[in-house]
Amino acid sequence: MPKVAIICRAIPGLMLLVSLAQSGEEPLLKTIATGTYSLVLPQGHRPDSKYPIHIALHGAGDSCSNFARWWAEANRSRGIILAAPEGGDRRFWSDRDIDHIKAVLKDIVENCGGDPNRTMLSGFSAGCAMVFIYMDRFPTEFQVYAGTAHVVGTSLKSLKEAASKGVQVYYSVGKQDPNYRGYPESVRKLQESGIIFKAEDPDIGHTMIPEQQKNIVELFIAAADAKTLERVEAARKAVEAGRKAEAMRILRGVVPADGKALSAGQAKAKEFLDELAGKAGGTISDARKAEAEGKFDEALKLYDRAKREFEGTEFAAEADEAIKKIGADPKAKAFFEDMRRQAREKEAEDALRAAEEMEKKGEYGGALDRYKAAGERYADTAAGGRAKAALERLAKDPKAIAAEGEREARKMLSKADSYLANGMTAEAREIYEEIIRKYPDSSSAKQARRKLAGM
Repeated sequence: MPKVAIICRAIPGLMLLVSLAQSGEEPLLKTIATGTYSLVLPQGHRPDSKYPIHIALHGAGDSCSNFARWWAEANRSRGIILAAPEGGDRRFWSDRDIDHIKAVLKDIVENCGGDPNRTMLSGFSAGCAMVFIYMDRFPTEFQVYAGTAHVVGTSLKSLKEAASKGVQVYYSVGKQDPNYRGYPESVRKLQESGIIFKAEDPDIGHTMIPEQQKNIVELFIAAADAKTLERVEAARKAVEAGRKAEAMRILRGVVPADGKALSAGQAKAKEFLDELAGKAGGTISDARKAEAEGKFDEALKLYDRAKREFEGTEFAAEADEAIKKIGADPKAKAFFEDMRRQAREKEAEDALRAAEEMEKKGEYGGALDRYKAAGERYADTAAGGRAKAALERLAKDPKAIAAEGEREARKMLSKADSYLANGMTAEAREIYEEIIRKYPDSSSAKQARRKLAGM
């Protein structure tokens, strides 16, 4: 393939007309392994957000810095990252620059918060020719391809492939531009491919005007909005699945930090993001109110909910700090100590009540066990003290004593029966005799006598 620079020969005296600098911060010149490029970040750029990427290719003989100045404000004010690579062959473009364009895109995605799903490659004059040559090789790598002041050099086959993936094209050549002779055929090819495109031929020469710039940006934003709305839907599904923090991260990835100059899709994303932030802030506010009223248990529950539901966000961090603060507050410590005491008293009362119910039913053996357990486990409570007193009382109660004896006799009888079933006659006899001796009036003693008589 011949050098693109040969195909994209500059028109003398006209190639720099496009690079009229506009107001704003100077572009940052970055150097990477494949070459240099000028970078313009959006207003209020935030590292944790994701931004659309616009890579703009200058005309032959121009510089990336000049071209970046021309494009800067139109991108910066609309929340778009702008990158203008430097053509490597004496500022002309060649096929060797394809790797440089790819490397610039990769660098922006990895280091500048660029969104690889919302991208545009544009170019003027020789840069326009390079755009469509790049598209011919990689028809679906960018979401939008835009070129002015040259011809569409992309094959029909590649255009159709791009069309099948929803890629869009902007194409414009001035009526007085010498390259206008290729405009009708380029438009016919775009029409035949079935790709979504916007074409226009203003009454200008070999230059680029703000109206073209505006139309390119608007087309890109509209195309990017389709991806933005997909993100909004993904955020809704995340919320439905209980992943509110994930939803906020998704939405912050498409909403500019300053919240200004929003597209329709970004406005929807911001509305949803504000709704989630309002819920998170409301939970924190309710927690602070409960804390101020001394309802530390309620406050902790609310802070914990905010921390879990919005993990990784500033709301979770705020909730975590509040939880630590409550943990160190003497009033809160006293509050929770009293809560623990009350909870323990309730447990003891429940255990005592269960023992009393068994005693009322005449289940003295079970009652004795429960009184004993309650007295030992809750010895530091009033209910635990009453359980000990009940245990002492039952220990002197004839009915309870008889019931306890009956229970012990049953245990011994079961053991003796097991010995007998396993041929251990001597051991069984010994236990049967012990039952008769210790608990002569029990039902187990009667059974023991029958067993002995049959041995």
